[in-house]
Amino acid sequence: MDVRRVILLVVLVFTVSLGVSGQLIGFRVAANSGLFISELGSSDIPHPDALLQSPATSSDKFTPELSVGFEGEVLFQVTEKTYFGVELDYSHFKGYNDNPPVYNYFRTPYFQHYQDEFIISPVAYNTRLFNLAVNYKYFFIPEKQFTPFVKLTGVVAFVTTDLTYRELPDPELEWDILYSRGTKNSEQDSWPAFHIGEELVSIIKLTTE
Repeated sequence: MDVRRVILLVVLVFTVSLGVSGQLIGFRVAANSGLFISELGSSDIPHPDALLQSPATSSDKFTPELSVGFEGEVLFQVTEKTYFGVELDYSHFKGYNDNPPVYNYFRTPYFQHYQDEFIISPVAYNTRLFNLAVNYKYFFIPEKQFTPFVKLTGVVAFVTTDLTYRELPDPELEWDILYSRGTKNSEQDSWPAFHIGEELVSIIKLTTE
């Protein structure tokens, strides 16, 4: 499914909701950042020689870089204590590893001419998440300033990602993309992931006289 169609659908929902009258509608907007979230990069099928070939100082941890995302939700009141919501989240995660260990992708068909040698070179990731969620919220004491509520949610997340060399490690290497999905560097569509869950949250309502 095209991510752009999903975003257009959510924008239409927000637009239509603005024209609805006679019903209590709430909006929530927020910003997020992937700066404090680190991704681990390690081989899913380690090569037998990987530990011997990897420098002792290497690490599989990436250093995250500053990135900005956003969240938006429109809430429709169903009863005094219950709300139905549609939420769109966009998160951007990027980072680098200047001293990675040996990874199994050096032994993939894309690198057949390097089958008998290893390359250790700085790598970087660039991942984007587009989450479309449907939420149900039940507020236990909506009239109070301190308001706990339970949230049931169903989410479909569309993941696009690139894993690349920061610089080509060898002049003979023609391609710097190690893995790509859902981006201009890949013929594959973004990867959909589904999630269903619940959480108990508390909020403090700020009111002005």
